[in-house]
Amino acid sequence: MRDQYATAGDHFGHTLARHGLMVSTRNNWSQGGGVVVVSVDDEREIRIADADGWTHRSTSEWDGGRAVVCFTDEDSGSAAMGEVLYESYGHGDFAADSARLMCAVLVYVRRNGHPAPSGGPAEVDEAMALAHLALCDAEWRPEVGQDPQDWHDELRAGHAAYLDGKAVAVGLDQLDTLRNAAAAGRFDLTPYADLSEALDAVRHGCMATWRATPYGKVWVDDAA
Repeated sequence: MRDQYATAGDHFGHTLARHGLMVSTRNNWSQGGGVVVVSVDDEREIRIADADGWTHRSTSEWDGGRAVVCFTDEDSGSAAMGEVLYESYGHGDFAADSARLMCAVLVYVRRNGHPAPSGGPAEVDEAMALAHLALCDAEWRPEVGQDPQDWHDELRAGHAAYLDGKAVAVGLDQLDTLRNAAAAGRFDLTPYADLSEALDAVRHGCMATWRATPYGKVWVDDAA
């Protein structure tokens, strides 16, 4: 599916701002581009860029990037030093890679003074919901200075499993997941009188669970 934003930076900036974060961009003159900056507090910020230190290439040209926590007064032209929240290069699937990166950013800021909006998701975001589950499943996180490669491999593998069919659909609630699954051709509603009857059948089949995320409720196929 074609991304609605012209550049990776536009995608990161608009998506993270939609989730209630303070986002800006900053020129990174020494490396020829610009970084997306997410404010954490007066002293810390998160910088998002690709291997060349920018985000203004198109999403189709994306080949991985990193999100790192650093001090606000750190020279923006240098490679940011600090806690690496996400780093992945050589994986050109922008939709999956960007969702994992942004979920790592959102988890960090939620744990550092920016609570998630109450009342459930204002809108369903399937990419973010599945990345969030993968992040939750990869329970451990590398320490600062530790090689994060094993963690990233585990995160990618878990996310791929959800994308490949372990996650049937994402919705505002259980009924909405069935509705969305049917619309996507992943579930046949024709044998049932209505959505409620279909939901009862799925529940009694004992092969489905629903997991809540800040981006929607995920119908998980336990047999997948």
